[in-house]
Amino acid sequence: MVKSSGVIQIHFNIIMRPVRDNVGNDYFSDLILADLIKEGVSRDALLTKFRERTMELHSAIKNMFAESTEAARNFHGTAETEEIFGDNTED
Repeated sequence: MVKSSGVIQIHFNIIMRPVRDNVGNDYFSDLILADLIKEGVSRDALLTKFRERTMELHSAIKNMFAESTEAARNFHGTAETEEIFGDNTED
């Protein structure tokens, strides 16, 4: 259940995200571990496989961030975005 939202301002961007009850809980770690268990990874290999998947996730997130940054740089707006947000292309 979302009780409130966390608001972070980075440069000119405002990022809003739900505040989780379990602050120390990493949701993706839980999902990775659950997948490994479902796949029947042995107890001895579990930590190794978990670390591998975690690194793959970090790489995927970095790639996704780089791609979205490039897409944002190349986006010049549409009639719909100008109607909603006005002309914010000038900084």
